[in-house]
Amino acid sequence: MQSYRKLMPHEKPLLEGHLLRVGGEDRVMRFMGGVNDDFIRRHCSLVGGPSSVVVGCFVDGTLRGASEMWFGTGGDKRCELALTVEHDFQGVGIGTELLRRSLVAARNRGSRSLYLACLPANRKMQHILKKFGRIVTTRDAGTMESELAIAGPSQLTLWQEFAGDGVAMMDRLVERMDVPGGKTRAAA
Repeated sequence: MQSYRKLMPHEKPLLEGHLLRVGGEDRVMRFMGGVNDDFIRRHCSLVGGPSSVVVGCFVDGTLRGASEMWFGTGGDKRCELALTVEHDFQGVGIGTELLRRSLVAARNRGSRSLYLACLPANRKMQHILKKFGRIVTTRDAGTMESELAIAGPSQLTLWQEFAGDGVAMMDRLVERMDVPGGKTRAAA
């Protein structure tokens, strides 16, 4: 069963476990350089405050993809985004869905733009951005950037996030019930 939901602040260990499972080239692509496990633990300790939101993709109850959003404080209406999908789960649309949900969440929180930076070799991230009609521009020799303009919240985007949260709550309940195949007990 695959489901998407926002992580609660007390679920930092889920994000940490996910990021620690990301290794090799995928870890370099996510953090734009080689980082060790201690760096990831420090990074995860910052998540969960009022200026961050994490949307996760759970496959069979385990976090396999995450979108980390960091919102500007004060008058800054910019949201910075980082996406991670574990290697064995790439290429099936998880990154695309995480970006779609992130755009809705950023829009509903009043962000006017969503900023992403990646290494020039990160073709997968560039491919995802192109699906949304965005072009990645080169800032300097080691970084490529994309800034996606976002309109303000609408009734539709508020409903999309609210409905997504409701579906996520039901998915989580089914996972906790440990129903084989994600079926309810009545249907099993």
